[in-house]
Amino acid sequence: MLVRAYLNLPWKPRVILWSRLAPLCPGQTFYGNERVEKINKVIEKVAILEGVETVDMESPLKGHPEWIPDHLHPKAEGAPSIGEIMKEY
Repeated sequence: MLVRAYLNLPWKPRVILWSRLAPLCPGQTFYGNERVEKINKVIEKVAILEGVETVDMESPLKGHPEWIPDHLHPKAEGAPSIGEIMKEY
């Protein structure tokens, strides 16, 4: 499992998973698709089983579709905002 591989690195990094997977906005591939919710539940289970933290990125990003104009990658204004959210976490 990839999470365990990171946890087993000699320098013991802090592993944090985004607790909700995109898509966040209409127009994104898989927006509203029930498979996304199933994947999100698996992410939460993995975090519990592996004892890693999760951070909610859905709430702060959902209100800012302009940060992710291609519906996947943040643009120049979005990337620093994501960084600030993680810094505050």
